[in-house]
Amino acid sequence: MTKLEDVDQFESIDKYICYSNQQFSFQNIVYKQIWGYDISHKFGRQYAARTGMKSNSMYIPCINDNPTKFPFYTLENQTKNLINFAASYYDNRDYGDFFWIVVEANNIKDCQWTNDYQKNCEILTDLVHTASKASIGLSVGIYSSQEDWIKLFGDSQQCTSNKSYATRVHYKSYNSQPNFDDWAEKSFGGWAKPHMKTYQNTYVCGSSIDLSVY
Repeated sequence: MTKLEDVDQFESIDKYICYSNQQFSFQNIVYKQIWGYDISHKFGRQYAARTGMKSNSMYIPCINDNPTKFPFYTLENQTKNLINFAASYYDNRDYGDFFWIVVEANNIKDCQWTNDYQKNCEILTDLVHTASKASIGLSVGIYSSQEDWIKLFGDSQQCTSNKSYATRVHYKSYNSQPNFDDWAEKSFGGWAKPHMKTYQNTYVCGSSIDLSVY
Protein backbone atom coordinates (compact mmCIF):
# COMPACT_ATOMS: atom_id res chain seq x y z
CA MET A 1 0.00 0.00 0.00
CA THR A 2 1.20 3.50 -0.82
CA LYS A 3 0.04 6.52 1.15
CA LEU A 4 -1.78 9.32 -0.66
CA GLU A 5 -3.35 12.58 0.36
CA ASP A 6 -6.59 14.10 -0.94
CA VAL A 7 -6.26 17.88 -1.33
CA ASP A 8 -9.18 20.26 -1.94
CA GLN A 9 -7.55 23.60 -1.22
CA PHE A 10 -4.61 25.65 -2.48
CA GLU A 11 -1.34 24.79 -0.72
CA SER A 12 2.05 26.48 -0.75
CA ILE A 13 5.28 24.93 -1.96
CA ASP A 14 6.39 24.70 1.69
CA LYS A 15 3.37 22.52 2.43
CA TYR A 16 4.32 20.16 -0.38
CA ILE A 17 7.88 19.95 0.91
CA CYS A 18 6.40 18.99 4.28
CA TYR A 19 4.11 16.41 2.67
CA SER A 20 7.06 14.93 0.83
CA ASN A 21 9.00 14.69 4.08
CA GLN A 22 6.03 12.77 5.51
CA GLN A 23 6.62 10.23 2.72
CA PHE A 24 3.53 10.99 0.65
CA SER A 25 4.13 9.87 -2.90
CA PHE A 26 0.87 10.89 -4.59
CA GLN A 27 -1.93 13.37 -4.17
CA ASN A 28 -5.53 13.29 -5.35
CA ILE A 29 -6.17 16.95 -6.07
CA VAL A 30 -9.67 18.31 -6.57
CA TYR A 31 -10.48 20.27 -9.71
CA LYS A 32 -13.22 22.68 -8.58
CA GLN A 33 -13.37 25.39 -11.21
CA ILE A 34 -16.18 24.50 -13.60
CA TRP A 35 -16.10 27.65 -15.72
CA GLY A 36 -12.43 27.70 -16.65
CA TYR A 37 -9.01 26.38 -15.77
CA ASP A 38 -8.50 26.00 -12.03
CA ILE A 39 -5.29 27.88 -11.21
CA SER A 40 -5.05 26.26 -7.76
CA HIS A 41 -5.16 22.86 -9.40
CA LYS A 42 -2.41 23.88 -11.82
CA PHE A 43 -0.04 25.11 -9.13
CA GLY A 44 -0.88 22.20 -6.87
CA ARG A 45 0.27 19.76 -9.53
CA GLN A 46 3.39 21.76 -10.26
CA TYR A 47 4.38 22.07 -6.60
CA ALA A 48 3.82 18.36 -6.06
CA ALA A 49 6.02 17.52 -9.06
CA ARG A 50 8.80 19.76 -7.75
CA THR A 51 8.85 17.78 -4.49
CA GLY A 52 8.77 14.35 -6.13
CA MET A 53 5.04 13.70 -5.76
CA LYS A 54 2.63 12.73 -8.52
CA SER A 55 -0.93 14.01 -8.85
CA ASN A 56 -4.19 12.35 -9.74
CA SER A 57 -7.04 14.70 -10.64
CA MET A 58 -10.51 14.54 -9.10
CA TYR A 59 -13.15 16.10 -11.34
CA ILE A 60 -16.42 17.16 -9.65
CA PRO A 61 -19.33 17.33 -12.11
CA CYS A 62 -21.71 20.25 -11.68
CA ILE A 63 -25.17 18.94 -12.56
CA ASN A 64 -28.28 21.11 -12.64
CA ASP A 65 -31.74 20.18 -13.89
CA ASN A 66 -32.81 23.75 -14.63
CA PRO A 67 -31.01 24.88 -17.82
CA THR A 68 -33.31 27.90 -18.15
CA LYS A 69 -32.23 29.32 -14.80
CA PHE A 70 -28.65 28.03 -14.95
CA PRO A 71 -27.78 27.67 -18.66
CA PHE A 72 -24.07 27.30 -18.01
CA TYR A 73 -24.58 24.14 -15.98
CA THR A 74 -26.28 22.14 -18.71
CA LEU A 75 -24.95 18.66 -19.39
CA GLU A 76 -23.76 19.85 -22.81
CA ASN A 77 -21.59 22.57 -21.28
CA GLN A 78 -20.44 20.23 -18.54
CA THR A 79 -19.30 17.77 -21.19
CA LYS A 80 -17.46 20.45 -23.12
CA ASN A 81 -15.70 21.56 -19.95
CA LEU A 82 -14.73 17.98 -19.20
CA ILE A 83 -13.19 17.62 -22.68
CA ASN A 84 -11.24 20.88 -22.25
CA PHE A 85 -9.98 19.78 -18.88
CA ALA A 86 -9.02 16.37 -20.24
CA ALA A 87 -7.03 18.08 -23.00
CA SER A 88 -5.15 20.22 -20.48
CA TYR A 89 -4.45 17.15 -18.37
CA TYR A 90 -3.18 15.26 -21.41
CA ASP A 91 -0.60 17.99 -21.94
CA ASN A 92 0.67 17.27 -18.41
CA ARG A 93 0.09 13.52 -18.26
CA ASP A 94 3.46 12.91 -16.66
CA TYR A 95 2.04 14.30 -13.42
CA GLY A 96 -0.06 11.25 -12.53
CA ASP A 97 -1.86 8.15 -13.68
CA PHE A 98 -5.55 8.52 -12.80
CA PHE A 99 -8.45 10.78 -13.67
CA TRP A 100 -11.20 10.39 -11.08
CA ILE A 101 -14.79 11.49 -11.71
CA VAL A 102 -16.28 12.33 -8.32
CA VAL A 103 -19.77 10.91 -7.76
CA GLU A 104 -21.11 12.42 -4.55
CA ALA A 105 -24.47 13.68 -3.37
CA ASN A 106 -24.08 17.36 -2.51
CA ASN A 107 -26.06 20.36 -1.32
CA ILE A 108 -24.45 22.94 -3.60
CA LYS A 109 -27.32 25.07 -4.86
CA ASP A 110 -26.37 25.18 -8.53
CA CYS A 111 -24.70 21.81 -8.79
CA GLN A 112 -26.98 19.16 -7.33
CA TRP A 113 -27.72 15.90 -9.06
CA THR A 114 -31.35 15.26 -9.97
CA ASN A 115 -33.89 13.23 -7.98
CA ASP A 116 -34.30 10.84 -10.92
CA TYR A 117 -32.12 7.73 -10.47
CA GLN A 118 -32.24 6.78 -14.15
CA LYS A 119 -31.38 10.30 -15.32
CA ASN A 120 -28.47 10.46 -12.89
CA CYS A 121 -27.14 7.22 -14.33
CA GLU A 122 -27.50 8.53 -17.88
CA ILE A 123 -25.62 11.70 -16.92
CA LEU A 124 -22.79 9.76 -15.32
CA THR A 125 -22.60 7.38 -18.27
CA ASP A 126 -22.26 10.31 -20.66
CA LEU A 127 -19.49 11.88 -18.58
CA VAL A 128 -17.60 8.60 -18.23
CA HIS A 129 -17.82 7.93 -21.98
CA THR A 130 -16.67 11.48 -22.72
CA ALA A 131 -13.61 11.14 -20.50
CA SER A 132 -12.81 7.69 -21.91
CA LYS A 133 -13.01 8.89 -25.52
CA ALA A 134 -10.93 12.01 -24.90
CA SER A 135 -7.71 9.98 -25.21
CA ILE A 136 -6.15 11.66 -22.20
CA GLY A 137 -3.68 8.83 -21.71
CA LEU A 138 -4.85 8.15 -18.16
CA SER A 139 -7.01 5.56 -16.45
CA VAL A 140 -10.50 6.95 -15.94
CA GLY A 141 -12.07 5.95 -12.65
CA ILE A 142 -14.92 6.70 -10.26
CA TYR A 143 -14.50 8.21 -6.78
CA SER A 144 -17.55 7.56 -4.63
CA SER A 145 -19.00 5.64 -1.70
CA GLN A 146 -21.75 3.11 -1.27
CA GLU A 147 -23.83 5.71 0.54
CA ASP A 148 -23.52 8.25 -2.27
CA TRP A 149 -24.23 5.59 -4.89
CA ILE A 150 -27.47 4.60 -3.19
CA LYS A 151 -28.57 8.25 -2.85
CA LEU A 152 -27.95 9.00 -6.51
CA PHE A 153 -28.90 5.72 -8.21
CA GLY A 154 -31.28 4.05 -5.78
CA ASP A 155 -29.23 0.95 -4.97
CA SER A 156 -25.58 0.04 -4.54
CA GLN A 157 -25.72 -2.29 -7.54
CA GLN A 158 -27.55 0.02 -9.94
CA CYS A 159 -25.83 1.95 -12.74
CA THR A 160 -23.21 -0.77 -13.17
CA SER A 161 -22.44 -0.38 -16.88
CA ASN A 162 -19.83 2.34 -16.22
CA LYS A 163 -17.32 -0.19 -14.92
CA SER A 164 -16.59 -1.13 -18.54
CA TYR A 165 -15.29 2.38 -19.25
CA ALA A 166 -14.22 3.58 -15.82
CA THR A 167 -12.22 0.50 -14.94
CA ARG A 168 -10.99 1.75 -11.57
CA VAL A 169 -12.96 2.61 -8.45
CA HIS A 170 -11.76 4.67 -5.49
CA TYR A 171 -14.11 4.34 -2.55
CA LYS A 172 -14.58 6.20 0.72
CA SER A 173 -14.82 4.37 4.02
CA TYR A 174 -13.62 6.34 7.01
CA ASN A 175 -12.85 3.41 9.28
CA SER A 176 -9.18 4.32 9.89
CA GLN A 177 -8.10 1.03 8.30
CA PRO A 178 -5.60 1.37 5.42
CA ASN A 179 -6.78 -1.79 3.65
CA PHE A 180 -9.63 -3.09 1.49
CA ASP A 181 -11.03 -5.59 3.99
CA ASP A 182 -14.40 -3.83 4.11
CA TRP A 183 -14.98 -3.74 0.33
CA ALA A 184 -17.32 -6.74 0.44
CA GLU A 185 -19.77 -4.78 2.59
CA LYS A 186 -19.03 -1.35 1.07
CA SER A 187 -19.03 -2.28 -2.63
CA PHE A 188 -21.12 -0.52 -5.28
CA GLY A 189 -21.42 -0.02 -9.02
CA GLY A 190 -20.56 -3.57 -10.00
CA TRP A 191 -16.79 -3.37 -9.53
CA ALA A 192 -15.32 -6.64 -8.31
CA LYS A 193 -12.46 -5.00 -6.42
CA PRO A 194 -11.32 -1.45 -5.62
CA HIS A 195 -8.17 0.32 -6.69
CA MET A 196 -7.98 2.95 -3.95
CA LYS A 197 -9.62 3.73 -0.63
CA THR A 198 -9.92 6.92 1.39
CA TYR A 199 -9.87 5.74 4.98
CA GLN A 200 -9.14 8.63 7.36
CA ASN A 201 -9.23 12.39 7.78
CA THR A 202 -6.34 13.81 9.75
CA TYR A 203 -4.07 16.84 10.21
CA VAL A 204 -0.68 16.74 8.52
CA CYS A 205 1.68 19.70 8.14
CA GLY A 206 -0.98 21.96 9.63
CA SER A 207 -3.68 21.05 7.08
CA SER A 208 -6.74 18.84 7.19
CA ILE A 209 -6.36 16.12 4.57
CA ASP A 210 -7.82 12.73 3.74
CA LEU A 211 -5.53 9.72 3.65
CA SER A 212 -5.89 7.10 0.94
CA VAL A 213 -4.18 3.85 0.04
CA TYR A 214 -3.95 1.67 -3.05
